[in-house]
Amino acid sequence: MLPTNRRRPSLRAYALGLTALAMIPTFGVGAGTVFLVLRDLRQTFEMRLGDTADAVAVALNRHLEVRRAVLDTLAQSSGLDRPEVPDPRFVRHARNTDAALGLPISLRLPDGTVMLRTDEPPGTQPHYVPPDRAFERALTTRLPTLDNLEVAQARILPLIVPVVRNDEVVGLLATRLSQASLTALLKEARPDTVLFANIVDGNGRVVARDPVNQNVGNMAPDWIRAAQLDTATGHERIARGRSLAGVDILAAVRPVPDAPGWAVVVAAPLADYEKMASLPLRSLVLGGAVILLGAFAAAFAMARRLTQPIVALTRHAERVALGVTRPVAPPAGPFVVKELEALRLALLRAEEHQRLLVQEVNHRAKNLLAVVQSVVNITKAESIPQFVRAVTARIFALARAHSLLAQHGWHGAELRLVAARELETFLASGHLILDGPPVALAATAVQPVSMILHELATNAAKHGALSQPSGRVRLTWRIAAQAEELALHWEERFGPLLAAPPTRKGFGIRMVDNSVAQLGGRIERHWLVTGLACAISLPLPRILRELVRAPEPPPDEPVTPDR
Repeated sequence: MLPTNRRRPSLRAYALGLTALAMIPTFGVGAGTVFLVLRDLRQTFEMRLGDTADAVAVALNRHLEVRRAVLDTLAQSSGLDRPEVPDPRFVRHARNTDAALGLPISLRLPDGTVMLRTDEPPGTQPHYVPPDRAFERALTTRLPTLDNLEVAQARILPLIVPVVRNDEVVGLLATRLSQASLTALLKEARPDTVLFANIVDGNGRVVARDPVNQNVGNMAPDWIRAAQLDTATGHERIARGRSLAGVDILAAVRPVPDAPGWAVVVAAPLADYEKMASLPLRSLVLGGAVILLGAFAAAFAMARRLTQPIVALTRHAERVALGVTRPVAPPAGPFVVKELEALRLALLRAEEHQRLLVQEVNHRAKNLLAVVQSVVNITKAESIPQFVRAVTARIFALARAHSLLAQHGWHGAELRLVAARELETFLASGHLILDGPPVALAATAVQPVSMILHELATNAAKHGALSQPSGRVRLTWRIAAQAEELALHWEERFGPLLAAPPTRKGFGIRMVDNSVAQLGGRIERHWLVTGLACAISLPLPRILRELVRAPEPPPDEPVTPDR
């Protein structure tokens, strides 16, 4: 039973599938490119935040350096050699500095007595102020000190510089960092793309913010304080988390060198990054969809161009298989695709070959019927059973030749195979020997040669060597290249002794003579005492195929060497 085409994908389905498979690497490369682009965008986004945070940290550090430098300069003044009695020139210089720079300056003794405050009117009497934490730290470390924000007090950040004489702290100069000045600094340094900028002190409290809101003075979120601890060890951090207002943000956290423990925080909404990153993603999706639809449309169109000639070829092949070859026109060509054009030409050749083959079969069938009719007409026998046996044997010989031709596509057959098929019984018993080179007989020569061998074997089985158990027959052949002839030699031995040649010419002899004559050959018989020796010469142009070789077997059949 022939296979059907049910539940099998069409060529269009294969084309679309192959297109989809071919697009997988493209989309893989596109996805990898988008991943790299997103990574670069994230790095650029974080770098911009980091650069802004660095700029704010530098501005804040410069702000602190200026104020500390002013206090350091005043602390070196000779007017503070006796801070309990400040030199009027020092007092005047301090007040002028406050007026010029807006820096309120105070002078305190180690016991906490305030000797001078430039934001108070001249002539204000010294008064005692209990020492605070920053006062005690500066007194102990003898180093400039910036205190953290104390919410309970006014929101002022004291910067304290000790006055050292003879390796002893004799006084403390201090100024205040107002939140307004720090906020103005942040406002100047913060670009519009940044959501907010914070200054966080060493306790993790927000001491200044731009834009200002109610979070100033509150503790920063835990994730910012964790990043702040990292910056204290010299690391630069980009952190992600949620602000006190509940907004998801990315924040760059940078340390302030002149304010140990302090940090600058510059944040931007995570939505800004996602909005910026969504553009390449949308581009990939939309571009990929357009490319995929275009590829599928091209594949569909290409598959259609391929399927049309294939369908036409299939229909034509089905008509050829059914024998409807004319007047049905073959598929119009040439086709664009090389393989399809080759298939079209092969189908036309196959159709022509089939037509010729049908003609050949018809011709041979007519010849075969004519031969059968001749066999019936000239066969003579003493009884009807004998007549039936003689006719049947000769018809079977014709049928064997016909079957052999059909097996080889009516291209002819190998001489050894023709002889082996016709003399199979005697070969199996060992009474007959074949010997000769490969000879590829033409289709027109197979039937006459087969009948020649059949009649010789039949005669030997009745009257010659094959009628005796001890009899032997040797069939040899060779190609006489110079004479362009095939020389067949039939030699019988160890059969009944012949007293004289036969006196009458029977049907078998006439059949052999007619077959040899049909091939344009000649025959010589020698009736020896030991048996018949028959030499037959056949012209090569009449009996050989165009190529002196047997036809190649189908690909799934092994080649059998001649023996």
